[in-house]
Amino acid sequence: MSGNGYGHMKVTDTEGNVTTSVYDMGDRRTEVNHPASGITTFTYDALGNVVTKQTANLKKEGKTINYEYDYGRLTAINYPDHPENNVKYYYGGRNASQNRIGRLMLREDGSGAIEYFYGKMGEVVKTRRTMIVPNQAIATYVTQWTYDSHNRLLEMIYPDEEKITYSYNLGGQLDHVRGYKSYGYDYVNKIGYDKFEQRTYLKYCNGAETFYSYDPQRRRLQNLVVNAKAGTIMDNAYTYDAVSNVLSVKNGAPLPQSGKAGGQMNHQYTYDALYRLASATGTYTGADSKTASYTLAMGYDNMHRITSKKQHLTQQNVQFNGSLSAGYDLTYTYQDSTGHKFQLANVRDVNYRTEGTASENDKVNNGHRYTYDANYSIEREQSQTCLSFAERENNHRRQRNLVYINTSRVKRYGKEE
Repeated sequence: MSGNGYGHMKVTDTEGNVTTSVYDMGDRRTEVNHPASGITTFTYDALGNVVTKQTANLKKEGKTINYEYDYGRLTAINYPDHPENNVKYYYGGRNASQNRIGRLMLREDGSGAIEYFYGKMGEVVKTRRTMIVPNQAIATYVTQWTYDSHNRLLEMIYPDEEKITYSYNLGGQLDHVRGYKSYGYDYVNKIGYDKFEQRTYLKYCNGAETFYSYDPQRRRLQNLVVNAKAGTIMDNAYTYDAVSNVLSVKNGAPLPQSGKAGGQMNHQYTYDALYRLASATGTYTGADSKTASYTLAMGYDNMHRITSKKQHLTQQNVQFNGSLSAGYDLTYTYQDSTGHKFQLANVRDVNYRTEGTASENDKVNNGHRYTYDANYSIEREQSQTCLSFAERENNHRRQRNLVYINTSRVKRYGKEE
């Protein structure tokens, strides 16, 4: 990193790629020249708010992304090519109710709108999310929260009107979770802690109990035991290296009864000199002579980008009687041209699945190529499998149509899954 003292800053990475930034007299960055995105320029108003942003792609067309403000508050983001993605912000006036005076009250974007309501301490106590679902009726989801004076969550009401209540012990730690919808029921009966406020015990409403123990020197999780009515279903032992990377996880629980799920698992992990995951291996042993194993190998370049990922899995009598051999070998390449460096260009995917030993004839070669929009977000993925060719566009509005209703159900395109 270097600078010339006149508003210029230069950063050089390990591969010699240079990023330069230009600042004005107000210490505002007006230009950045990045190997991946080219030159991006910014303009500001008298208050220092960003007014326009122009990427290298937009400069070719003479277009900009424009920002609007009201007394320093962002009120709109306007995109030149896709106005349906524009974002608008509305704030509460002096007569606004629900503690919304001067606070963000409504945000509109391509996916719909979200309305905010606040408590006396400025905490969000209610949101009303309206989703524009293609070829479906407009869907609205209301979520509510209640907090105590310590800003601890006491109650949450989901859009399906299920009410969840939270209670705490004298030390302020969560110790009980209860739900209500037509009738009351517990989710978590009890949570226990040690003197370090680390969780040592948890009991669910179905009677399952989890016990936690920790390494006394570093307070890392050392053992986790889960007991259910049928007995111990998990007995995990953890080991770590000197910098707390997980080296192994071994489940020493007894083998389940015939026909039952579960079993013993053992995972081993290795890391490179920069503590990136380099490899992983694992084995599984279950009831009725069920066995499985896997290997994983990762590759990286000097920029910490993934260059390869290879995984192989074998199973015996797990999904069906007999053997299964499956896996994939991914190779990642990145663009190197000016203005596009570091962008993911192609993923070569060789995968296979056989009921036996894989051969070259069993392998399927896939290719995935990517293109980017004006903001350098992935806009399109082109996939090629053997002689077939398919093209898939990433539509932000379509992606936003996945809405979490509660912890177990989702709605996609207006239909519950």
